[in-house]
Amino acid sequence: MSWMEILPFLGGLVAAIAGGALVADAMLIDEPFAAERRTTPRPERNRLGQGCLGGSLVCAALVLLSGGASPFAIAATFVGIALLVAGIVLNWHYLLDLINGPAGRTQSGPGKDTSRRSDDYDGTPAPAYGWPVHSDD
Repeated sequence: MSWMEILPFLGGLVAAIAGGALVADAMLIDEPFAAERRTTPRPERNRLGQGCLGGSLVCAALVLLSGGASPFAIAATFVGIALLVAGIVLNWHYLLDLINGPAGRTQSGPGKDTSRRSDDYDGTPAPAYGWPVHSDD
């Protein structure tokens, strides 16, 4: 076996394990570890959407493990794409929160103006390249 045959096989194994873990996590009951301390609650993940994402990984694993020689490889590819799109649509708010973080983190403190530099004594905005430009010269 050459490395060209081993890499898709290893990728298929990793995808199968990750997909199976996602599907199993979607089926298991969540038990909270501690009380929620956030001011804004996290968006809940959609279990069906998580199962769809895991199913799409399992379909990709089937295609990779078969080497594309199976007559069902094309069907598994299209089913995997449909499951991926369904999983993304169902978990859209959860995925956005995962990528961007909670909305409360991006806000600065109330009344805090960060648009001016501390050494800008006359209140004019400073250029980005250096000292403030003044007409005192």
